[in-house]
Amino acid sequence: MTLKLNIAILVILLLAISNAPPVIAQNPLFETENSDNFSPELAEKHFNNALEFHRKGYTELASKEYERALKRHPAHIESYINLALIKSKAGAKTAAINYLIKALYINPQSSLAHYNLGVIYQETGRYYQAELAYLSSIKYSANFVEAYTNLGKIYEILNKPDDALEKYNQALKINPNYTLAKLNIGRLFMSLTMYDKALVYFKSILEDNPKNGMACFYMAVAHYFLEDYSSAWHNVHLAKKFGSPTDQKFLRALSAVMPEYQNAI
Repeated sequence: MTLKLNIAILVILLLAISNAPPVIAQNPLFETENSDNFSPELAEKHFNNALEFHRKGYTELASKEYERALKRHPAHIESYINLALIKSKAGAKTAAINYLIKALYINPQSSLAHYNLGVIYQETGRYYQAELAYLSSIKYSANFVEAYTNLGKIYEILNKPDDALEKYNQALKINPNYTLAKLNIGRLFMSLTMYDKALVYFKSILEDNPKNGMACFYMAVAHYFLEDYSSAWHNVHLAKKFGSPTDQKFLRALSAVMPEYQNAI
């Protein structure tokens, strides 16, 4: 019983890491303004150069190009948003937040700026601020799947499982194939010891992508709690085959009730 309780705690803790990532701003629409340095065309060129560098991981070069875009277009919020992502990834959370606040000062209705601000607040444990940011993001972009999903995660952390499930289901209404929402619903049901319901969502993920190792791993955990240990080992082997990490504490617990066998697949 103690082993199973420990695994349950492990599952609940792992729930906190499944968040939709930040979203990079794409090519914006440019306004006009009278200024000696103002040039929407040059700003667009610098911004597009920055996007290429950003996607390839050359963040220092990308930052310089975003800054050049801002020099040519000081109200260019997409450059502020993407500079915030670079700063946040480098651990400079305060600088990232400041960039996003500048973007929202220019355009308070920027759903993307609100969303990325929510991601940073969530990463730093400021959950109520993250909630407000995601709600603002949804307010200005009703189909923002990632915002619904991360808001669901916030409600899980705040111990509001019904609200969390509602937000995940809203994400799936917008995109019925959104894997992260399905994964989070499945793991939410596991944290509530509703393992049969959890399996429905993990199986749905594998129907779309049979090589999703994370879904295989959580299928294994659900089968473990349902005492179907052979199916648990089968999915452990699949998870390993498809490159998903498999927690050692869980493997020891499974081995204790049924030794591993090599022909599990």
